[in-house]
Amino acid sequence: MVEPTLELLQAMVQKVLDNQHRQSTDIHDIRDRITHIEGEIGKVVRDRGDDMESRAHIHARVDRISERLDRIERRLELREE
Repeated sequence: MVEPTLELLQAMVQKVLDNQHRQSTDIHDIRDRITHIEGEIGKVVRDRGDDMESRAHIHARVDRISERLDRIERRLELREE
């Protein structure tokens, strides 16, 4: 059986430390990417909400215009009731 030498143990420890550093860097990068993705999702959700609000306003306005048109047509006797 091979006796572990000081140099071998130091090399093994250094490899472990290098791997830990690499993993730490990778995890930091992954966290940054997730944070960016979450921000982009937030923008999409906010934009979607704005779109839905705009649509609601448009529908309300169309309804009012349609009601006005109905009243005008009735006054001009262009529509039967």
